[in-house]
Amino acid sequence: LANLSRFDEAKNFLSSLSDEIINDPEIKSANADIENKENDKKGPSLEEIEKKFNDNPNNIDFLLELSDKYFNNNYAEKSLDLLLKNYRKNNDKNKEKIKKTILKYFSILGNENEITKIYRKKFSSVMFA
Repeated sequence: LANLSRFDEAKNFLSSLSDEIINDPEIKSANADIENKENDKKGPSLEEIEKKFNDNPNNIDFLLELSDKYFNNNYAEKSLDLLLKNYRKNNDKNKEKIKKTILKYFSILGNENEITKIYRKKFSSVMFA
């Protein structure tokens, strides 16, 4: 439903679930995905965000906004690549923001997702290199 932008229906369905089911990691992941995609629909277009970032690639807010836009438009790998590429270029405060964003994406994708598995390894190698 989230991929179809039927956010109200998805939220209504989730609210009807028992506490036990709501706390299931896959359901939590789906709920986070719904919230992300719903917030994404309210913002500027992908092209507008790409232009802002390309005009000022050192701006951490534009980097995070672009990665969110990619992720919410089903470009998870492009989003994660962007964050990993920019991780080392940033100071510790901004690295922490990037790390939190990457971990949020892993949570949304789920631990068993192949993209999560691949990018966890890549992120570890970038962090500890």
